[in-house]
Formats: sequence, structure tokens, C-alpha cells
Amino acid sequence: MFDGVKSDVNEFLKALVPFERSETFDPQKLETHFRRIMTGLVETNINKKDCYIAPEIFEQEMQRGEFVLPEGYTLVPDLFLFKVVKGNQYYPASDFDFEIRFPEKRNYYINMIENFVGTMLSRRALYEIEFGQTERAKYYVQKIIENLPNYKLPAALTQFKN
Repeated sequence: MFDGVKSDVNEFLKALVPFERSETFDPQKLETHFRRIMTGLVETNINKKDCYIAPEIFEQEMQRGEFVLPEGYTLVPDLFLFKVVKGNQYYPASDFDFEIRFPEKRNYYINMIENFVGTMLSRRALYEIEFGQTERAKYYVQKIIENLPNYKLPAALTQFKN
């Protein structure tokens, strides 16, 4: 998986040494190689295997412009992750064919997981609507309602409640 980014990984590791030793380091050099590694991992592997991006990367590094997909690629919500795809056409996703059960005793982590899952499934439902797949959007909304009782549906999806 890292074959196509070996030189950037090696340069990143060299630039990381002074940082780890609390010496003077070049943050721009670290950032440049990190970005090249992230983009290169997608570029060099996309034709060999499916590539997925975690929502945290999307919500943080991508929103800040620290990680950019290769030209011509986009993200599609696919269950709990974003799938990297070529072009802007519709891509079907796997069915949500399992049940999520949460313990009765709630805590920060349980709430965080429920929100994470609900947000990704909501993104998928909105994606389905964008491509005119209203039955699939209803399917995902129903799965949210069945599995995530405390998740607040986005306003754009409330019309699909049964």
C-alpha cells in the first residue's frame, strides 16, 4: 500500500526526527510530506483496491485543506465511512443489514457513537436524495429511526419518516 509513497514517507520520517527530539524543525516540510503521503496513498492504490476515508479526516483535514483528493475523485458516504470514487455519478452502497444496540446506561462515548453513525447514515440518505433515489433515502432514514432512537434527524430528512 505504501510502495507509491516511499520517498515521501522517508522524507517525512527524516523531517520528524528533530521534532521528536524537541529540536528546531521545519513544520512546513512535515506538512508538505504528510499531505503528499495522504494524497499519494489514494492516488497509487485507487485502481488496485477500494479506498475509504474516515469522517474525522473529512471533517477536519479535508475541510481545512490539509488533505485533498486527487483530481477527478470525490467522496461518497458508504455506511460509516466515505468511499473515494472517480467522477460524480451515482454509486450504490451496501445495505445496512444489521442492528445496533446501545446499553441502557448512556455516556459520552455511547452518545458520540450514536451521533457518528446517525450522521453518516443521514449523509447517505441525503446523497440518495441528490440522485433521485427516494426509496433508498427512506430506507436509510428508517434504519436511523430503528437503530438510533436519540439521534435527531436533519430537517431535510424528516419528510421520509413513516
